[in-house]
Amino acid sequence: MPGGTIEFHEKPENTLKRELLEEVGIKVKDFKLFDVDSVDFEWEFNNLLIDGHHVGIFYEVLEFENNKQSSLKVDEVNDDSLGAEFYSIKELNKVDLSLISLLELEKMGYKLK
Repeated sequence: MPGGTIEFHEKPENTLKRELLEEVGIKVKDFKLFDVDSVDFEWEFNNLLIDGHHVGIFYEVLEFENNKQSSLKVDEVNDDSLGAEFYSIKELNKVDLSLISLLELEKMGYKLK
């Protein structure tokens, strides 16, 4: 799931549009708020255990420009999605998702392997 950080003075819905355009080249035309959730986690980085807290604002994108998904757009500046591909939800594995993404998919009724 594409995601990113809200920039200073940026509204969450503008972050949605910017991040999807930057990360996967999709121009969002219409969307609605799906859920807001948070998760605590531990992360090992440089042999240090770091406590983290993520807040996720999840949207359902209702319409893309031209009413279809574009191909992934990756360049030297916007390489967040380098190697990324589109998958159906049924093709996803739990180990490939962030904890907060997994929780949201389970709320929607998906049981991942």
